[in-house]
Amino acid sequence: AFDGCSSLEFAAAPVFETVTSIGSYAFRGCNSINFGQLRIPNTIKYLGNGAFDSCNTITAVDIPNLINYDINGVFTNCPNIESVEFSLDNCTSFMHDWRTILFDSEMPSDDKYTQCSENIFVPSALKTVSIHDAAVIPDFMFAGMAELKTINIDGKPKSIGESAFDGCSSLEFAAAPVFET
Repeated sequence: AFDGCSSLEFAAAPVFETVTSIGSYAFRGCNSINFGQLRIPNTIKYLGNGAFDSCNTITAVDIPNLINYDINGVFTNCPNIESVEFSLDNCTSFMHDWRTILFDSEMPSDDKYTQCSENIFVPSALKTVSIHDAAVIPDFMFAGMAELKTINIDGKPKSIGESAFDGCSSLEFAAAPVFET
């Protein structure tokens, strides 16, 4: 849609309340748009690969519920994202791969990223993750995220996976999670 329109400006950041899909690379490189805290509404059922690739003005992402999880790097090269909020509402593929779905699986060209594992890189600015409807915290979900400071867990997880918080040396919980027995 607006791929590469680096000078494109809107009077205000786009509101996606009536949109049902955002295609691959739709806003790639649109750094003149001040997205700030970007909320992807429930109306969106499809979000394409790299939809917001290289949008440096995005500082927070709220994705309440996406249907399509066969995507990769929606926010690749967005180094200023400080917080991410999403729902785990029975979305097992999203739970396991949320970092590669949202960020990048290849080595970024600058030092504004933290390498969590062999092929997972997240913005170093990312300090807060909020999860809604968490029934399970899967294996390695936050592994290697040494810069992550706060995780907010809404719901009553029944289990915590292997090494789910391994390497999270800066981690503090905003509130102690309640686990179901």
